[in-house]
Amino acid sequence: FSQPRSSSATVWTGAVNTDWNNPGNWSAGIPDSTDDIIISGGSNNPVVNQIGAACKNLTILSGGSVTISDTSYSLNADTLTIENGGQFTISNGNVYSNNVIHSGDLNISGGNLDIDGNYTASGNINANISGGTIKVEGNWTSSGSGFDPTGGTVEFSGSVAQTISLAAGNNFYDLSINNSHATQKVSAQGSALVVSNHLNITDGIFESASDYHDITIASGATLELTGDITVSGNWTNNGTFTAGTHLVTFDGTTAQSISGNNEFYGLKINKSNNDIIIDSNNTNITVNNNLDLVQGNINLNTNSLSILYLASVSNSSSSSHTYNGKVVHTSSQNPFTYPCGDGTNYRPITLLTNGMPVSVAYLFANQNQNSLNSSLSSIETYGWEVLDYDILSASANITIPFDASYGITDF
Repeated sequence: FSQPRSSSATVWTGAVNTDWNNPGNWSAGIPDSTDDIIISGGSNNPVVNQIGAACKNLTILSGGSVTISDTSYSLNADTLTIENGGQFTISNGNVYSNNVIHSGDLNISGGNLDIDGNYTASGNINANISGGTIKVEGNWTSSGSGFDPTGGTVEFSGSVAQTISLAAGNNFYDLSINNSHATQKVSAQGSALVVSNHLNITDGIFESASDYHDITIASGATLELTGDITVSGNWTNNGTFTAGTHLVTFDGTTAQSISGNNEFYGLKINKSNNDIIIDSNNTNITVNNNLDLVQGNINLNTNSLSILYLASVSNSSSSSHTYNGKVVHTSSQNPFTYPCGDGTNYRPITLLTNGMPVSVAYLFANQNQNSLNSSLSSIETYGWEVLDYDILSASANITIPFDASYGITDF
């Protein structure tokens, strides 16, 4: 179809049907990249059913809607504006825009919304998003509320610095950071950012203080904290993690894992159920300031947890301690209590070392009086492996605790 246009602005009338590519549905013919389009609603709202549908600025007013639902179709618009009461729906296909202004309803279940510039939302919007991908190369601003997807991915894929500004009442489901600049950052500093499913940093530097579920930092990528964060899922670090002076709290209700080389400033375990499991391929988990064991054990999985010499341990107990591996501490000239146990019972030991690193692992001892002096009246059922960690001539005074729960066996 083709029809000459009598104006640089053409308005959707829907006089024939819902076909975007039918000139009879437009006041001045099928639009191209020079036309500003207004969709104001009516009996027929447009469905994009062609490759390369285009306009300059697309504005959807209250009662109006635009739909694209086929993987082979696409729409190009300089600025996409969804006003309050207007709807834009993507169930498949590709939409390309320099800027998106969102005050109405954005429905995405598949396909891609590719934004070369900025996304801006204001007021109480509706974001009915269960799938698909929104790619943003500029900045993201949500000053109102309502961006609360149940699926789908928002990907920041720029090549310059990008900012994320979210007011309370907004979140991302899957957030992907894929910024190609070597030093400029994607920054969510000061934002009320929540990622309900997965933060995946595939490239670039991401700085934030947020509430996360799963976190993945790929090789060559960086996560920098600007404040304290919580993690309710799994933590995978194959890149760089910079904690600064901020706390990471693991608070999931199911088993959680930590993998990769990680240096935490403050690490807090506060889980109502199940353990933190250190991945078997880990080589180093370090705490620089404080390990706060409120609730939930750390299964070291034969790995080592290093607690630096000025760091402290808080609140360790039978319901929160380390087990199945070594705790390493480089002591100052003060006694240090290693937060060890067996996964059920807390079995600490206190060492005063000469300042060299010492590792401690809790051991359970099975009694065999036949191989011991027959004059012994009782044998402890617990013990520790205490080792010079770096072969640096460490020495220590050992204080062994004891109470009735430690399992003394009488003979």
